[in-house]
Amino acid sequence: MRLVLAVAWVRGGWGKIGDPGWTASPVGAAVDGFLNGAIEKSTAGPHPEVPHWYHNLIEDVFLPADPFADLVA
Repeated sequence: MRLVLAVAWVRGGWGKIGDPGWTASPVGAAVDGFLNGAIEKSTAGPHPEVPHWYHNLIEDVFLPADPFADLVA
């Protein structure tokens, strides 16, 4: 099981390192897109898909996403 997970994680990371959305200029475009989509979902209607506390966490901690793109990859 460990080997299967290790192979899956290495393949996922390798794909992100080679993808310009993660590592090319502007760095973090893929992460920015994901996080901005979550912010939009937190303000949609009376029953949002994303909780408001997550919206605050994204804005206060994770944006701008430049340093996190390298960490995720």
